[in-house]
Amino acid sequence: MSLFPTTKILPAEDIIGRDVFIRDVTRRTLEHQSVMIPGPRRIGKTAVATEVLRRCREDHGALTASVDLFLQSTPEEFAKNLIAEVLASQDSRVPTLVQESLAALSRWLQGSESELVVRVLNSVEFRWLSRMDRLTGEELVEHALALPQTLADRMHRPVVILLDEFQDVTDVGGTALIKRMRAIWQRQSATAYLFIGSQGSMMRSLFGQSAQALYRFADVLQLPDIPDDAWAPYIVRKFASQNITLDPAVVRELLRHAGGHPYDTMKMCQALYDIARDHNRTHIDANIAWLAQERTTNELAAVFQSELRGWEGTPYARQILMRLARNQTVYPPGVNSGQAKKAVDALMANGVIQRIGHGRYAFYEPMFQRYLMGQA
Repeated sequence: MSLFPTTKILPAEDIIGRDVFIRDVTRRTLEHQSVMIPGPRRIGKTAVATEVLRRCREDHGALTASVDLFLQSTPEEFAKNLIAEVLASQDSRVPTLVQESLAALSRWLQGSESELVVRVLNSVEFRWLSRMDRLTGEELVEHALALPQTLADRMHRPVVILLDEFQDVTDVGGTALIKRMRAIWQRQSATAYLFIGSQGSMMRSLFGQSAQALYRFADVLQLPDIPDDAWAPYIVRKFASQNITLDPAVVRELLRHAGGHPYDTMKMCQALYDIARDHNRTHIDANIAWLAQERTTNELAAVFQSELRGWEGTPYARQILMRLARNQTVYPPGVNSGQAKKAVDALMANGVIQRIGHGRYAFYEPMFQRYLMGQA
């Protein structure tokens, strides 16, 4: 049993310490203001964004859709899946038909008596859907980007679209696709787009540099850390649901060891639960907590080792990581400063470290720092 989920998008009851942030993003999107949330993987961006969509849909009647840019390879594929997800908000059969072929969806639209087709898609502004298989790639993209507003107008409901790993849009369609997005989306009045991405530097460049087509198109919001005073009662409550109690010192030490990193904290809590369950323990003391820390550290070591190897081709990256782990100045003495800066920029772009002040950096994942200290 996974008491503390780590391999799937968290359900609402496991999202803690971020309700104020979620309410703020929900309000902005319902007011048709797009939002961008950057940050490294495994900190809860997708869970928060999914909860925003759920609230928009269930509490406010919005139409919602989600597309992961990481899974798209061409502008046409992106357009096809955007169309499928937007229409799926009204009829769950649409994505299956789209995956079969555009021709299959076109045939269904021409012969279906579903409420979606009869009440909405038979109107003149949706006629292109019945001939999608005959559209050029450029025409398909144009229609797909315009579809959210067209559906919002027809249904008299706001539309909120989540675009995950949005920095990959540069690989999917490059500048040409991004410019078309801006040109079409900036004229829409009843839609909002929620952009999230794991390469923070690239996301900030897409939305923060004046030369970029999406400059200031979305509010840039930083996902807040989860404070210890939100973690502690959550952990106690989850264990209590299984009739297990914990020493207060165990919770404090667990949070200190994981550094509040969402994935690592959940993984250590799950290890703690697995050990208690395997040994039929109904109370967790420091001895069991130590075993959980060791198990989690050993499991993450393989991940960290692989990540460290991945930086071997970047000059000075390993040296910089080792220096930061020992709380030394970031730049190794006597090295090429230009190449060292490139390494620092790459480490930040990939969500390994973050700048916390002038010339000062910190690890996003404290347990990675602890692993590196053990390699010194």
